[in-house]
Amino acid sequence: MTNNNFQENLERLEEIVRMLDNETTPLEQSLELFEEGLQLVKACNLKLTQFDQKINEMLVSHKEAVNE
Repeated sequence: MTNNNFQENLERLEEIVRMLDNETTPLEQSLELFEEGLQLVKACNLKLTQFDQKINEMLVSHKEAVNE
């Protein structure tokens, strides 16, 4: 599931949170959902780091172009 794009991962995380908040979700399923959620959080954090790096590169490139 973590190969999806950022928005899909975020939507799945929101779905997992709703399911974990539901008191009728069985314990075993809750543990599986929690593990999936941790993987999705890791994937989202990685993607955000990549976005941040890309933005910083673009800003540096723009600043260099303006200063030339």
